[in-house]
Amino acid sequence: MSSANEENQHYGKNVSMLQQNGNVKFKRRAEKPKMATTFPEMVKAWPYSTFLIILNEFCQRFANLSTVMGLYFLNVLKLSSGQTTVLINVKKIIGALFALLGSAVADGYIGKFRTILYGTIIYGIGKIILSAVAFEPGGESAVFHPWLDYIGILIILVGNGFIVPCVASFGGDQFEPHQERMISVFFSIFYAAINAGALISTFLLPILRSKPCLGQDSCYPLSFAVSAVFMLVATVIFFAGSGRYNKNPPKGNVFADVYDTVVVALKNKKRSRKERSNWLDYYLDTHICAKNEKCMKLKKRKMDQTLCERERFLDDIRSLIRILVMFAPLPMFWALYDQQYSVWLIQAIQMDIRLWGDVLLLPDMMHFLNPLLTLTFIFLFESFIYPLVSCFVKLTPLRKMVSGGVLAAFAFFVSAAVQLKVNATLPELPPPGHAFVSFINTFDDCSMNITYTGPSSAPSAADDSVVNWRTLHANQSLENSKLLGREELFSVPLGNNTWTIDYRGGECADLDGLDLPKRLNMRFNTERSIYFVAIGPNGAFVGQSDTAKPTGGNGEFSLSVNLALSDITYTGNLALCRLRGDSGTSSGNSSSEEAHPCDPQRAEDFYALESVAPMGSGLKSDLKAKVRYLLQSSSESEQQASLFNFKHIRPGNWGLFYMHNDATDAAHRRLDKSALNVTYSDINIEMHDQGGIYAIIVSGTMEKPRKRVFRAIPPNTVSILWQIPQIAIITAAEILFSIPGYEFAYSQSAPSMKTLLQACWFLTVAIGDMIIIFVTFFHFADMAVQFVAYAVAMLVVIFIFALLAIFYYEYRVNTDESSTDADNDNNDEDEFEEAEELRKIDEKRGPLEAKFEDKAADDEKRNEQNVIKNKKGSGNPTLVPIIERLEKLEKLVERLIAGENRYGNRFADPQHTSHTSDSTNNNGNVQWGQPPPFAGTGAVSQMITEAIINSEQLKEKSTRAVIEKLPEAMDQQAVVEQIAEQCGVKENCRPTFTATQEHGPKEG
Repeated sequence: MSSANEENQHYGKNVSMLQQNGNVKFKRRAEKPKMATTFPEMVKAWPYSTFLIILNEFCQRFANLSTVMGLYFLNVLKLSSGQTTVLINVKKIIGALFALLGSAVADGYIGKFRTILYGTIIYGIGKIILSAVAFEPGGESAVFHPWLDYIGILIILVGNGFIVPCVASFGGDQFEPHQERMISVFFSIFYAAINAGALISTFLLPILRSKPCLGQDSCYPLSFAVSAVFMLVATVIFFAGSGRYNKNPPKGNVFADVYDTVVVALKNKKRSRKERSNWLDYYLDTHICAKNEKCMKLKKRKMDQTLCERERFLDDIRSLIRILVMFAPLPMFWALYDQQYSVWLIQAIQMDIRLWGDVLLLPDMMHFLNPLLTLTFIFLFESFIYPLVSCFVKLTPLRKMVSGGVLAAFAFFVSAAVQLKVNATLPELPPPGHAFVSFINTFDDCSMNITYTGPSSAPSAADDSVVNWRTLHANQSLENSKLLGREELFSVPLGNNTWTIDYRGGECADLDGLDLPKRLNMRFNTERSIYFVAIGPNGAFVGQSDTAKPTGGNGEFSLSVNLALSDITYTGNLALCRLRGDSGTSSGNSSSEEAHPCDPQRAEDFYALESVAPMGSGLKSDLKAKVRYLLQSSSESEQQASLFNFKHIRPGNWGLFYMHNDATDAAHRRLDKSALNVTYSDINIEMHDQGGIYAIIVSGTMEKPRKRVFRAIPPNTVSILWQIPQIAIITAAEILFSIPGYEFAYSQSAPSMKTLLQACWFLTVAIGDMIIIFVTFFHFADMAVQFVAYAVAMLVVIFIFALLAIFYYEYRVNTDESSTDADNDNNDEDEFEEAEELRKIDEKRGPLEAKFEDKAADDEKRNEQNVIKNKKGSGNPTLVPIIERLEKLEKLVERLIAGENRYGNRFADPQHTSHTSDSTNNNGNVQWGQPPPFAGTGAVSQMITEAIINSEQLKEKSTRAVIEKLPEAMDQQAVVEQIAEQCGVKENCRPTFTATQEHGPKEG
């Protein structure tokens, strides 16, 4: 009977007796279903509402605009690279703070479903606002930029903060807790959906952004509009499953509970004279269990008056603090990881994005690699790397995180090496208080010596340590280039500066006829700028170059057109049109489609340089200045040169056209190709380099023009493919750091603290972004130095983290007993009431059960005695009250009987208990399944026994069912023992047993 005793204890967990309204009723608790492990089982048991949650998350990730927002800040809001970095990280910090708020709202007030739904709607509203304002061109004339952009972004952050901390756990809530395998599969699918959405988004949105539209070179409205549409789709998808979701009610505000507990503990510590082992224990000085609802519920549930829920909660807070100490180094990792979307994007803009021919890998498309490599690396690490390393070293989450931190530092050492190569193509600016000056020789056959002679504070020509003169040959210009090893520009202080020029031979032999200046006295007022002095037959003029490389992200170069014609001062409009081939157009003043390739409708193939901005367009004139030529007599000529502003032009073969009308109509709509009146200038500019800054000087006459190209800043020459190693390494670091870190936080936190700890995880990301902002304010002149500083800091922090992992933290195993059971307090009130009633019944049954359990040694003897009594036909009067109770429990018996209502009618109709002698064998034993030959207690015993034999309880090795149903009839143990002896755990067993016949003769 010892085995039967164990079975009885097991069964007591599944069946309870409840006292309600004075009547006893039996309630069979739902047995724990079998966990689905095979694919067919999971398909059958899968809650299909989870696919709506997965689709919702996919659409949200697709709608993420982080990929293109950096370029939007640079090119539309006209922010600097430093301001862009700060704004991107401020956005992430605010998002993390709203995630804390969203988690608190979901847990404490409205639940996860409504939090996600409201967050999705708010998110969509922000997307719509941002899409609408993106239609307005940026610049100083913008009306709605940037304040409406910031409002839209803030609304998006609020919505995202409500969604992020809830959606994954809400998906997990759709499964039964015992379905661990299906939950694991769900999170794998969920994580794959996140990365799939990000993968498509990072690939498609940059392509949409790069398409010209609405007269702009890039189409941010299209990217934002597509994102908004997907967000609206996500809202509809999520709401569609409203009636199918399992919506757990709010569990209480854990944030506030922890805060209040800590505050009370600190206050009590100041007032208390007691010495306690831990400062949190001072909370108990003013705690009274009888006044705490959670404490009383715990005592009732566990049936132990010594328990205190607050003591358990204090233990949970201690575990939280230990984990938060381990979290302290985490922000440094996020400070490195999050630079993919800010600093590394700026680095990508400074690189050559050509793959081959006209195929470009856009800078913001590099974000595409992270989700792609993430999906690949997860498979590689789980399938190959972890099993291989486990053969030599025991892998723990903390060890993986240390390895991830080291890899992150290595990624930044690699990025620093790449940046050193990129630096050679960046603008070299003069020191503060100085300017660079270049000279351009536009003659075909004339050289000149240029000597710097002033001001008085500058080194003299006699100083051999400084070269103050330059020789400039025909069609050449002075240039600084680290790649070519050239440092030719004059670095001069601001103010008045003087040069002398010596012309030699060729076209400039007859100086009297040309009136060329021999001495130039010029004033420069803008520090850290690059000026150029163009010298030609008309004299000399001064222009100023851009120093900032294009940031459009489409491989543009920067070009300024300067007209220095000798026969006319042209101040009309110009157009740069893409040529179809080497000689893609012919000259002439015609508006026919065959005569010119200029099509204002195709913004990627057409750039207008308008000398007068169209009225009401909000645009500025492209004609920067009209300057007079400097002559030999130190006077200025009446003739002027026309200097146009720098334009960011896409690579290709371009033709320069004189445009005799505006490119837009009165409503500011771009004209059709046939309506444009242009004349080809016979000047073409073929430029495939990216990122360079050029000034083209057009001299000669309109009929016979000559062009000279001055390169102020060299082009990008380092391929963007060199970013792949650092991205691959930082992604591997993410696999080793982020995923094990989340595993560590979830597994080591107490059940009551898991939501709070997830919010703290988001907080570490926000602190990491704060580090980026702090470092940005230092204004590192060299990004390579900045990257090295980050890498060294990461190594120091990860070393401290390793020491904490070795000497401070000890892994713990969380069980139900180690938690506060807060979830059960809030979500299982019915179960609690049931347990309370069961406890009352158990108090009455306690002595009988104790007798049954404590006298196991006498079981065999009692069995023999009962068998003898039954053979003699002795009665069992203790069953009489049991019959009355069982007749009131018809529904219970119907539920227990295997086969729907097999014996329910027999209880309802006494005629079913017919007396037939055929149902007994020669030994007087009842044959299973035959009508009983007796009435009264024997019939009831047989029916109950048969019902229990066919029930799931006995199939699961449980004879406790009989004891539960006959708690006061301990003499029936003989029946139970006969069943157990004959059937054991066999299914569909047909035992025979000796019946009692108290109420009539056997032939009855």
